[in-house]
This record gives sequence, structure tokens and C-alpha cells, in this order.
Amino acid sequence: KVVGRDAFHVNAQVNNLGLKLDVQPQLNIEGTATRPLIQGAIQADEGESVIMYSGREFDVVRGNVDFDQHGNPILDIEAIAEIAPKGPLVDPDDPAKGREERPVQQVSIIVKGPVDLVNRRFDQLELRFESIPFLTEGDVIILMATGRLREDLEQESLSGSASAADVFLA
Repeated sequence: KVVGRDAFHVNAQVNNLGLKLDVQPQLNIEGTATRPLIQGAIQADEGESVIMYSGREFDVVRGNVDFDQHGNPILDIEAIAEIAPKGPLVDPDDPAKGREERPVQQVSIIVKGPVDLVNRRFDQLELRFESIPFLTEGDVIILMATGRLREDLEQESLSGSASAADVFLA
């Protein structure tokens, strides 16, 4: 039986997510060395755990891993970051005048669902992106990738004030 009095640190890479978690385990490990059966739960410490995604650090606000009867983990993780979008240029002919301000977006990454460790299947694992104020999931992904809101990118692209490459890389 594994019960953690003190949190221990876990660094992992799952697809495009970098995980830096301080966790509290409460596990019962049975079976053999080649086929262990893990039961119990692991809880990430809020404020000490982060997810790295798209070059940004998201603070874990909920981090639970429970194990099913086969020892497969069932994830329930949410992490948030505040992203201040860069608005369009105030004067496209004079970039030195800066950009319009946009409200800060609170962006959430939510990871939920089971992982089949034996067959290495992640197809039931759900990855969602949400924001406050509301943006569609696609718009949240654009914001994380570019630091810009989709409508601002479209406006600058249509007005010809920037090339497509400039808009995406700005």
C-alpha cells in the first residue's frame, strides 16, 4: 500500500501536454512486477501543479486520477491560465502606435476520461478547451497558438494591413 504523507513531483509528457505535478498518492498495488494492479487515487496539489501547453503554463485547479478495476487510470484534470490577447493595430500605417486592448481570457484545459494502459489506448480520453469570456473551442486554440483573437486576425487579413504570415506569427 502506498500512501503519501508528502507530495512528490511528477514530470511527464502526454501527447502535447507537459505535466509538472505535485501529487498525493493513496494507492494499493497488487499483482506481479510484470502485471501490477493499481487501485486507489492520486490527487494533484492545487497551486503546485502545472500543465504546459502551447508554450504556456496552466495552473492545475483540479487534478484527480482514480483507477478502475483493471488498474487503468481515469483522469479528471482542469488547469487554467489567463491570456491577454493582442488586439489589432491602432493605426495599421504606424505599428509604433501599438494595439487595441482586449479583455483578458481565462482559458481552461480539461482532460477527462480513462486510459487503457495495457493496450496503450487514449481514444476515450477527452481534451477540451474553454474560456471566460466565452470563445468557441476553435477560437480558444487560435488564441493559444497566436495570442490573438480570430476576429482580429481576420480583420487585419481582410484589411491588408498585414500579410497572412505576419498575422499568424504576430
